[in-house]
Amino acid sequence: NLHMKFSFTQLGLLSVLLFVSTLVSSQAINNMRISAPDEIAGNYPAGQPVWGEIVPSFTAAEAIFVNDGVDVTTDGCEAGADNINGRIAFIDRGACQFGTKALQAEQAGAVAAVICNNVPLQGVFAGAAGDDGDQVSIPVFFLSFETCERIRVVAENTPVMNVEFGFFCGVPNYGPEVVWGAEPGQGDFQGGLNEWTVVSEMDTSWHWSDAPTIVGAYTNAAIDGTGCNGYAAFPSDQYDNDGIQGNSGAAIHCPQGCTGSLISPTIDLSNQNIDGLFVAFWHEWRVFQGTSTSLIVSYDDGLTWPDSIIVSADPVAPVGHQNPDCIVITTPVNQGGQGDLFIPLENYDGQGSVKLQFRHVGSYYYASIDDVRLVNAGFFDIGLSTTFFSQAPTTQIPANLVQPIPLHLDIDNSGNVTASDVEMVATATDPNGDTESYVNDTYLDQPPNCFLNENNTFADFHVPSSVVGTHTVDYDNTTPGDLFPANDNIQFTYEVTDSTWLSVDRPGPGSGDASDGEFRSMWTGLVSNDPTQPGFAGFDWGLAYTFYVPESGDGEFLRSVRFGVNDKVGNTGDVKIYLYLWDPEEGSSLDPMRGIGGYSITPDDLQLLGVMGENVFAQNVNSQPLSASLSDAFDMTDITVQMGIADPLTGTPRLDASGEFIPVELIGDQMYALVFVYNTEQEEELEMLSNNAFDGGPYDLAPYNFAMDNLFINGNIDRIIRTGATVSAATPFVANGDFDAEISGYVWDTGYWTTNQPWIEMNIGRFVSSTEDLSPELAASIDVFPNPVSDVLNIDVNLNQTTELVTFELMNVAGELVKVMRESNVNTGTYQMNVGDVTPGVYTLNVRTESKFTSKKVVISE
Repeated sequence: NLHMKFSFTQLGLLSVLLFVSTLVSSQAINNMRISAPDEIAGNYPAGQPVWGEIVPSFTAAEAIFVNDGVDVTTDGCEAGADNINGRIAFIDRGACQFGTKALQAEQAGAVAAVICNNVPLQGVFAGAAGDDGDQVSIPVFFLSFETCERIRVVAENTPVMNVEFGFFCGVPNYGPEVVWGAEPGQGDFQGGLNEWTVVSEMDTSWHWSDAPTIVGAYTNAAIDGTGCNGYAAFPSDQYDNDGIQGNSGAAIHCPQGCTGSLISPTIDLSNQNIDGLFVAFWHEWRVFQGTSTSLIVSYDDGLTWPDSIIVSADPVAPVGHQNPDCIVITTPVNQGGQGDLFIPLENYDGQGSVKLQFRHVGSYYYASIDDVRLVNAGFFDIGLSTTFFSQAPTTQIPANLVQPIPLHLDIDNSGNVTASDVEMVATATDPNGDTESYVNDTYLDQPPNCFLNENNTFADFHVPSSVVGTHTVDYDNTTPGDLFPANDNIQFTYEVTDSTWLSVDRPGPGSGDASDGEFRSMWTGLVSNDPTQPGFAGFDWGLAYTFYVPESGDGEFLRSVRFGVNDKVGNTGDVKIYLYLWDPEEGSSLDPMRGIGGYSITPDDLQLLGVMGENVFAQNVNSQPLSASLSDAFDMTDITVQMGIADPLTGTPRLDASGEFIPVELIGDQMYALVFVYNTEQEEELEMLSNNAFDGGPYDLAPYNFAMDNLFINGNIDRIIRTGATVSAATPFVANGDFDAEISGYVWDTGYWTTNQPWIEMNIGRFVSSTEDLSPELAASIDVFPNPVSDVLNIDVNLNQTTELVTFELMNVAGELVKVMRESNVNTGTYQMNVGDVTPGVYTLNVRTESKFTSKKVVISE
């Protein structure tokens, strides 16, 4: 009985992640001791967090699992449990915050709270308190999943007597899953290295220690896992420079890095019935450049060592693991951690013996190993890769432009046995709550040990409905037998709007940016002004945002573009925006210089359609001003410009007889390139505002379009939706003689090219055309009142026959869509449009059926 309710507190991959410990160190509580009954008597590893009442030891007469009366009854998420008054309360992890569990146990009379992990092979952890932690005044302890499962058989229904917490030495009660390491002197280094051997290079390697710390030039911080029996230590900085900070030259013992191995005896497994093997051990480390500790495994008494897994390093992915979601440990430079690790053996397949080697390479800092054991456990854990899955192409998209979305999901298996009958389901939910599911059960058997499956796409595209509002798509792992749901779901959202196309959320303070209070840019600072360098950006540059308009968008108009740049003191120059029709079939191709998925756009592939009406910084007198004129106080982080038809000979806006812009009409089933061209009057940096696909979480701000673009490319679909294109600087109207860089669809620094997306908002909709025929018959069938109106406009409809769809569009004097309503199966009736949030003024209400059109003047008052 796993007794699991996973949600808020479930933290991630099961067997290969390190939980950095916040346990109180140095003779702190390390064990829970149960005296009776005999079937569960013994010491069990335990930890105490840094919140609640901190105590050096704790004893109470009785302990029992909480029963809060609501399934799952043992998670303590409901108040008012009636069975823990005056007792220690065992509480299962899951569904609510740790501090909430402990506080509710305290309010129900518990004298201490013990929180049980619900994840196998993760060891003892010490979770953060959450919102209610500062109110908890009783001691709080943490136990592993395996410990709680052992004591649950008694303590769930009957109080356990004489439970105590303290610093106890002696072999912990590991249970039958530990097939080696449960006996004194095996992996606990009791009194020495025992049958373990050491391989030294330059007389520097592992040694046994029972000192409370490892002494070195920069360390003095490590202890063994249990605080008992001693441990194996490798003080790299002590060996490297005699433990003296800044010491160098002749005193350095190993300038290429001190290296050595700690090798176990051969462990006989011939009489064991093994489902799968994990190596568990306590590990503490701190790393520097080039430092690493690896677990290396032999199955033939040390003749060969086929498994080599990096378990701590500065930072690298483990050898043999292809998937960054499945990294054993990654640590920042000059940092470290401590914890109980569970590493799946990659090549174990029923062999009769195992031999372990811990190999350390490092010039500075340290590593320690303690309490090594072999754990018999075979399971698979399918995880959904957060680094490569397809999403909606945009954050917002107009209802008339919704388009099919390919569904693709990379997966991995962080367990140690193969998963069969693998199945993924994608469920789309629209704002009305209607759902549609897509199943992908074509995956082959999934190998263990983080093998990455990255070439399996759903057969069907998701076809969004045009219902205005927020849509969600959930990817779910529905493989039978996978018991660990923490990494089984990925969700993305998109919004269907009346007329707004939004590439990504607007960046800025509070949006999850790297630096609080700052805007995210496509790149931060000028990397290089030398075109021969990989970081080349330059001062005068351009960027192309490519997008696709489906057939349903035929006849829509690109009316305005909104964007921003980081507002730097003294910005001078200008930015121009051009809209090109782009046919990538003519000459464009994958550009190997820009990485997989990058497109090259040649001038022959482009047809100029539109141009903005203003050079924003220079305020060029040759272009038409915006309705709100620019000034010295102009907010460059939020710029809106009107778009109009471009003269193909001059690249300037064409004007009608009244001196107004001529709207840019879009053609359906076509690709477009919206090109931003930046030129500075002086050598200054201008950075376009962007958002990052992984800011604030793994997929919560920006569409990760690289995955989807690859699906289109591999499927021979001529469609790219992202900043993934390069445009030749020879393109007409794009560059001048001082242009530093060709137009680029992503930053030159490859650290950003798959994630940063520019913040671009386009207003796309229909204008009232002077050539559109007014229907006197429809005009006589429509009445609006009150007029003037201040809050709710009533639209009275009296048609001769039922009409399948009637559209009501409220337009301002600039021809921009302000409100829209669509009603189905209309004959007679009164419909209401809320205009209380509309700026007072004169507006036009357009009314369209399938074949007729009319308009009404509407005055909105204060």
